Amino acid sequence: MTGNWKNAIKEARKNINEKGYDVYLVGDHIWWDYDYSGIELFDAIGVYSPYPAGPPDLGQFTKNVNILYSRWYKKVVSSGIDFIPTSMFGYDDRCLGNERIAMPVLSGTQEDRENMLKTVSKYLDPINGATNLNQVSHMTFNENKEGSGLEPSEEWGYSRIELIPKYFGYN
Repeated sequence: MTGNWKNAIKEARKNINEKGYDVYLVGDHIWWDYDYSGIELFDAIGVYSPYPAGPPDLGQFTKNVNILYSRWYKKVVSSGIDFIPTSMFGYDDRCLGNERIAMPVLSGTQEDRENMLKTVSKYLDPINGATNLNQVSHMTFNENKEGSGLEPSEEWGYSRIELIPKYFGYN
């Protein structure tokens, strides 16, 4: 984030509270720079996408995500803030080649998908301390053209979405 974003978050929360709403703000803040500045302004910290995971060795992607989440989880939870990990199964943005240079393809084999969900499930954090309610995110539900989707498709059928209850239950 750039500019005076911290003040903007404070003002937004203040304005919403003055209108009688108790907003739950989630900061898309997790990144490889480990810049924890400003996390105290949010009720939860998460990330839309943990990709690209440096170093660019995609064979180490899940291992790198585990390190990323381990460091952020410790800092966020010890600060009394909820932590929302994100999983992703693959990524191929060559379909956007006319807009920008494509990132390296993350193919996401069945084994990679299972390892990603195992990793993410280690970092589930109860919402506001509730013992029966955790948050998790997935990048993405239906961006099938980029290979990151969960939604059933002709390419992978229901195999991806069926993994979710295996690691996170049905509720």
